[in-house]
Amino acid sequence: MGKNVTSYTNSGLANDTRYYYRVRAYNEAGNSSYSNEASAVTGDDEDKPDRPRDLEAVSISTSKIKLTWEDESDNEDGFKIERKKSGGSYSQIATVGRNVTSYTNSGLANDTRYYYRVRAYNEAGNSSYSNEASAVTGKDETIIRLLIGDPSYYVNNKVKTMDTAPFIMEDRTLLPIRYVAEELGARVEWDNDERKVTITLEGTRIELWIERNYAMVDGLYRAIDEYNPNVKPIIVLPGRTMLPLRFIAENLGCQVEWDPARSEVTVIYPAP
Repeated sequence: MGKNVTSYTNSGLANDTRYYYRVRAYNEAGNSSYSNEASAVTGDDEDKPDRPRDLEAVSISTSKIKLTWEDESDNEDGFKIERKKSGGSYSQIATVGRNVTSYTNSGLANDTRYYYRVRAYNEAGNSSYSNEASAVTGKDETIIRLLIGDPSYYVNNKVKTMDTAPFIMEDRTLLPIRYVAEELGARVEWDNDERKVTITLEGTRIELWIERNYAMVDGLYRAIDEYNPNVKPIIVLPGRTMLPLRFIAENLGCQVEWDPARSEVTVIYPAP
């Protein structure tokens, strides 16, 4: 082993067997004298705790995942918890005491999948691992506020400006959707031949055509407004495409709120 290393784990040993050890240092000048002799007896497999079962992982915030499991032993000293990301390797992140059957892992990155496994331990050794469980942490919330007739809008209280102000037509808010969609991480594409706008976000695909009162959402046709067939995408001078906000935002997983006193629209993503 290297310099300054003061521990070593000897694995692959026979169970219920005493092993004796001694250590000495070395350098270019030679070896030191031996340390004192130390010994230990490996545990009996029958004395090891049983593996925990029914491990579950649940995301409880943008940075926390809660684990729960079933304790199948009455002789454990505690539990060892291991974690990895996709494509990574497991490493131990925590231990908890005997009879404890839950653990909250905090300080995680948002919108990330984490994998977990748990095993019990005592002086005889470790149990086999539980089942693997995983969960995805929540996304940071994006809140967009728009005022009818005002090109200024707010993304998490930071003011921005669009080139065409939102307006109301047929009791629905229309606006240049790119300003909202791209703040959510969506991709917006324009097909000039079909006069079609395509919006994609995390597997959801919305297609809308100018002057048509229907859209396609993930391959299925849907009315843009089932109560008013006059609600449809339009183009206004000088060539700006205006799309119905609520239909698009709700199909992308947003919550849309309307304040009539302020003529203000609030879009919250993801929907609480």
